[in-house]
Formats: sequence, structure tokens, C-alpha cells
Amino acid sequence: MPAGPAATIDEMDAYGFADDDPFADPAPFTDDLDQPDEGPALSLVAEAPAPAEAVDAGLLDELEEAIRDVERALARLDDGTYGTCEACATRLGPAELQDDPTVRFCAAHLPLRVD
Repeated sequence: MPAGPAATIDEMDAYGFADDDPFADPAPFTDDLDQPDEGPALSLVAEAPAPAEAVDAGLLDELEEAIRDVERALARLDDGTYGTCEACATRLGPAELQDDPTVRFCAAHLPLRVD
């Protein structure tokens, strides 16, 4: 091959280089463009959250009750009755309040819990 970058195709062909040119036939690079996709395309967009109707009704009820319990406990804190049994006014122990800061009844009256 002659020295320098100006080798012609004929000169390359003489040395067998033209047959190895990967860019001579673009078919190997475009054959897969006509084929259908194999599965879903990746997306950078997050899926939309489920509509409110799809939320588990049981979970929603539990969360609403927990909010009501906290609101009742805060009201009892304001009126000075927090930490006492609603049925008998017995002082609740620190362990009971630590286990459930929204507890409203002592152990003797716990079955009375009706919301």
C-alpha cells in the first residue's frame, strides 16, 4: 500500500481491504429497523398514581380512624383529661400511653371502645 492517507479504493482492493470495509454495505446496521419491537419500550416517565377510587377502602377507613383518634387525644390534652380513662377517670399508666398515645380507656374498660 502506498504511503500517505490518499489510498484509492482500487489500491485498497488490491490489498484486500475494500472487502472488509464495514461501511460498504449498510444492511447489517439497518436490518433490525424493519423488525417489530420485542416488548415494551423503556420509559422515563413515571406511571400516574392510581385514582382515588382504587385505594383500598379498608386502609382508608383505618387512616381516617387514626386521624380521629389523634384529634380526640389533642382535644383531651387541651381540656386536661388526657391520660385518664373516659369511663372511670382512672389515671392511665405511662406504659399504656407509650404503647398507644391515643388510648381512651383503662384495661378494665377497654372493651367499651366504640367510635
